[in-house]
Amino acid sequence: MGLMGYALKYVNLQGLKLPGKSQRPQRLAVVETLALDLRRRLVIVRCDGKEHLLLLGANQDIVVEANLDKNPTADLPPKSAI
Repeated sequence: MGLMGYALKYVNLQGLKLPGKSQRPQRLAVVETLALDLRRRLVIVRCDGKEHLLLLGANQDIVVEANLDKNPTADLPPKSAI
């Protein structure tokens, strides 16, 4: 049983098509995560080409910002030469 599970995992990791699995493109992806403490985590999620910042916690989940700018350094001032 364990050998069969390992074989299926190997085939899936190699990108071979298994019966019953569709080859459509994925719409949802986790881009980046940051653990704030033991109970809270910031997560950037991409859905249909748009990125959203979520605060995931033990009691509630909050959308901090929807439709994030994909160039995070655009708002930063230029570095001055010292």
